[in-house]
Amino acid sequence: MCQKLCDALCQYKSVRFIQVKNKKLAAIYYTVLLAVLGYVIGFTIIAQKGYQQADEVAGTVGVKIKGSSSVGNDTNFTDITSLIPFDSMDLIRPSMEENAFFLTTAMTITPNQTRGFCDGNPSETPECTVEDASACKEEFYSWNSQGMYTGECGSNNHCQLYTWCPPEDDTDLEVLNNVGKFTVFMKMDVTFDRWNITLSNTKDKNGDGHPVSGYNLLTINEIVSKATDGAIQDISASTLVTEGAIILVSSLWYCDLDYSEEYCESKFDFRRIDGLPDTITSGFNYRTVTYDISKNRRLLEKLHGLRVIFVIEGEGRKFHLVALSTTFGAGLAYLGIATLICDIILERFLPRSRLYAEAKHREVDGGIASRDEVDDEENDESQALNTP
Repeated sequence: MCQKLCDALCQYKSVRFIQVKNKKLAAIYYTVLLAVLGYVIGFTIIAQKGYQQADEVAGTVGVKIKGSSSVGNDTNFTDITSLIPFDSMDLIRPSMEENAFFLTTAMTITPNQTRGFCDGNPSETPECTVEDASACKEEFYSWNSQGMYTGECGSNNHCQLYTWCPPEDDTDLEVLNNVGKFTVFMKMDVTFDRWNITLSNTKDKNGDGHPVSGYNLLTINEIVSKATDGAIQDISASTLVTEGAIILVSSLWYCDLDYSEEYCESKFDFRRIDGLPDTITSGFNYRTVTYDISKNRRLLEKLHGLRVIFVIEGEGRKFHLVALSTTFGAGLAYLGIATLICDIILERFLPRSRLYAEAKHREVDGGIASRDEVDDEENDESQALNTP
């Protein structure tokens, strides 16, 4: 055992080349060689642009929303003061948000709330009677109510609460008109640090100093339409206006910087990412309160609307000698495939494969042989290979 291990470790293998005159084998070798070179040059270097080095984009998004809206019947009214006007400053909450915005499309407003005793909301508190208020004494706090149970039955035959009064009734929803025609100006500022290149989508393409529709200016209806693959053309005519939605806008900057920078422009991808099938909720809403200076009176608002989130992704590629050398050097390793294939054919599938294998793999004594002995062995091998 030890002797076998010693013999195995005390060996050195060196490549030995033999020249075989076989047209078919030569044709296979050069065909495979050309195919490998075609793959390395045509695919990895040219098609996959292995001669370029990549740099990930980084940047930020600034958004400006403009438009006017109202609450009320804006198609059939006799007195314009019956409408409640709103503008973008009223409906964008918060007014500034990094890489995102929220536009209110419907709201429930509960004004002038003060702390006190009031009847519970029928949809949130148990039923009771003056004679039987036992259901109002089962718990003091409830996750489904807006306050603390007093143990008494209210005038609406629902448990009385000590809370902010009057309680919210979120079935009283006020829909905002014309929000689909609000315009969104999207200002993208990006940089490729490796190449010291800074780009933006604020070029004055029309020469009039104004945003360009489809390039950096879209309406809310256009954003919703793109995010729903055209299923919703007008947000006001859909359930989105009362339910809200979450929309992801991807600004894609995949640029070949070997060309002029003016060809590097953002492409947009719009997706609605809420409302998946078999989920318990969809849309987007939240509540917010505004207190007076005493903190004893407040305005409660439940806001439904569109939450639009922006992300920037992409990369810039440019010629780089190191990248080309690395790709080409790695590709050269594939050239060994031609030799491997031909060696397998040579040693296994030719009529004289055994002789070729013996000529290629020869065990030589580690001692010093004379030149005549080496010449005699080579002449014997050559005579055997040349024998028909």
